[in-house]
Amino acid sequence: MNSFRTYDVNGDVVWRNVKREIHQDNGEPAVISVKGQKEWWQHNIRHRIGGPAIISPYGIHLYYIKGLEYSYEDYCIKSLEFKLEELGL
Repeated sequence: MNSFRTYDVNGDVVWRNVKREIHQDNGEPAVISVKGQKEWWQHNIRHRIGGPAIISPYGIHLYYIKGLEYSYEDYCIKSLEFKLEELGL
């Protein structure tokens, strides 16, 4: 699905799909704030497999799969389960 770049009132870059959902599916962040925070979203839901869905400019990493936040340890397990499910295993 194609995404296009928009800007919010703060000047943050926000990628959206044709439904105007916050969305980026090419591995790049969907939101990049002017302060440097990066966020990965798919269809208006925080989601990233392969790394944190939020990286703050202060070094804080938050992990989300399908909108649910996980500790790093739980994320490692859930992301593996997600990948296996995608493969049909």
